Amino acid sequence: MTVFHLAALTLHYDLDRDEKKIMVTVKVIWQDTGKPAKDQRVSIGFDGWTRGVTGDEYTDSNGETHFDVDPGSGKIYVSGSPAYSGHISGRVVIYI
Repeated sequence: MTVFHLAALTLHYDLDRDEKKIMVTVKVIWQDTGKPAKDQRVSIGFDGWTRGVTGDEYTDSNGETHFDVDPGSGKIYVSGSPAYSGHISGRVVIYI
């Protein structure tokens, strides 16, 4: 797998499958301390009935988690509560 980093957008190109995937990175930060929020459950719910909700991912020690999804409009949930609403692509930083 080859990984290309373009500004805030990360593209994965699997040469064996000839398929492009766009990675969305969600970074969760504690609002009161400014420190990364690790082990937080994150999911993305896209608008429209065709895309649905991603599976849960958990933030790492840097407060980050990654999803291989196409950009779109929707909501990001942290620990089951809506934390962001709008266009989702590239890198999204959320303060909780």
